[in-house]
Amino acid sequence: ISALRAHTPDANRESPETSDQRAMVRSWAGAKRANSAGSRPLAEWFHAAASGIEFDDGLARQDSPGHTVEAAPLSVCHPGRLTSDYYAAAVAAGTLDPSEGERMLRALEPLQVTESGHPKLGCFRWYREESAVRDTNAAFFTLVPLATVRLCCPDRVPTDHAPIIDALLRGSAPWFSAECCEPALYYPNKIVSDGALLLAIATILRDDELGTQAITFFERWHDYTVRRGWGWGENISLGYQMVIFKALELAVRALGVRALASDARTAPRELAIRDALAAHMQQLVAIARFHDGQEYVPTIRSYNFEGEVVQPSPVWELAGVVPRSGAAEGQAKPALGDIVAHVLFDGKPLTNEPNRPPVPRVLAERIFDACVSYSWIGAHVRLGSLTAFPVMPGSYQWPTWGLGWQCFPVSYSVEEEQVGFLRWAVTERGRRRFHPTEDKATTYLDPALFGESWYPYVLTHCAQEHSLLVAYRVMAGVHNQASSIRDEWVVPRFRGDVTEIDDAAGRRWVALTYPNATLLFTALSGVRYDPSAATPEVSGAGPAGGLVSRGPMSIAVVRDGGTVRLEQRLYQGDEQTIHHPWLESVWCVIAVDRTPGERAAGMRELVDRVRIDDRSYADREVPRAGATEMREIAVDDGSGHSVRLVLDPYTVAPR
Repeated sequence: ISALRAHTPDANRESPETSDQRAMVRSWAGAKRANSAGSRPLAEWFHAAASGIEFDDGLARQDSPGHTVEAAPLSVCHPGRLTSDYYAAAVAAGTLDPSEGERMLRALEPLQVTESGHPKLGCFRWYREESAVRDTNAAFFTLVPLATVRLCCPDRVPTDHAPIIDALLRGSAPWFSAECCEPALYYPNKIVSDGALLLAIATILRDDELGTQAITFFERWHDYTVRRGWGWGENISLGYQMVIFKALELAVRALGVRALASDARTAPRELAIRDALAAHMQQLVAIARFHDGQEYVPTIRSYNFEGEVVQPSPVWELAGVVPRSGAAEGQAKPALGDIVAHVLFDGKPLTNEPNRPPVPRVLAERIFDACVSYSWIGAHVRLGSLTAFPVMPGSYQWPTWGLGWQCFPVSYSVEEEQVGFLRWAVTERGRRRFHPTEDKATTYLDPALFGESWYPYVLTHCAQEHSLLVAYRVMAGVHNQASSIRDEWVVPRFRGDVTEIDDAAGRRWVALTYPNATLLFTALSGVRYDPSAATPEVSGAGPAGGLVSRGPMSIAVVRDGGTVRLEQRLYQGDEQTIHHPWLESVWCVIAVDRTPGERAAGMRELVDRVRIDDRSYADREVPRAGATEMREIAVDDGSGHSVRLVLDPYTVAPR
């Protein structure tokens, strides 16, 4: 297998969905030293990672609630994934007690669905305490570590353990085969992990039929990814990138083994898809190298609700990025999963090129179809946005899942300060709900923006050029209980100055000033819910189905402890059921990579240069009135950057 390491097309290489994932933060540098210094350092790493983990009847104990509906009320539960990570890490480190290891493997067996004809045959329960499979991703999270040690270091697996592992793998083949035959191509980390397990199982068990199914799946996934993009966008998720990296590397390893054993007729197909998967990994490497050790702005599927600038991750070292301040080795407890990844990647990065990205720099990265992630990075400040969010229909919010609560479609960061981000905020029956949320534990099982099962159509459209951004936000078809609906920028731990400035045209700007950067915000016209408005404007009379009109909007600056919020209040009042066809807010944001002049005077000069043309008009091609009119926004910041956003409400939110 070692001879297959130089598998990337450009020969650049040498020959955490849960809280568990977020724990995968140990520096890769320690793994590389362990790799070169023999088994003792790796064993020491294992003992540090395993410290405090206890077992009950073969399964590791988690002294906190689980994430699924049955495990969430519990104070103690027993996850198979943690047990599997522990076992595989101990095997890799050479510290496994064979009798204890066998108990772990035997304890995993009852978690697997073995009932013939069961629709989830071969899948796993996440926790011992569950009565049924609640999170099907338990299958790949449990088995990736076991497949890794069986494929990459089989000589370290005790001889009498191999048949037990192989039986678990063989028993899961029906599940992974079914998932890959009708794949959820839009769900990258899940489906590539399923495919990687199917391929690894086929390779370990020497099952050509399963191998052919797996290769066919990866050819289909590759075609989808080239043709349409990365599904709902985990290519810009620092956390889920690592899950994808591990899955693709496991698949590449398995394909390399198969190619060596294949005949001249089948080997070219296996080598072709192997190189294609390696190229996809290099795409992810390029994204990580662009962001150079700091949180992605924007990002999809992140749990960085505290707005930390530095998010430690093994991805950085895999991508050849030197960890930034705040991600130093020893800052967090090492993770067992890192040891498994160390085995999978041989402790080596995916590129040996030094990372010296220029400043300023821009990355426009395709997400799905026409949706693009746009990121600008200056010397001290970064600004990013998605051209559209959600990036695909059907993904934003449902009663038990959705991406709205865990995505940051518009965000900025200031080095050594924080990530500031745009979010929806609703107060409903006394409960506050946010997209993105404040707390994963309270939102995971109830993730929608409203508690009722009727959801408005929520969307964001952005236009950005370098450090200039326009973000257009809509909540259409609101029929929900609320006492407050806001669109707000959230800036945690803000230590700078907040200044309000009127430009020469009378437009109000809010400036957040840092020692080496300034963020400028202004609100464009929008649509609020006003219960005192005339009946026709609220009820929607008129030829276009609504005379709800756009009007001036303002920004309320709110200090809440160390957090600053910049709010556009779309409704604020008594608790009531709000019936409204179209709530709308628009932001113009400028990031300045220095403190301009002497505070207010310098900022006034800067905003006076900005030109904003915001037009609503009827195109006379279809009936339009009020908020259904076409909208065209053009902004020039006076320094050579301009953006233009043209929106048709009928196509933005179909009705």
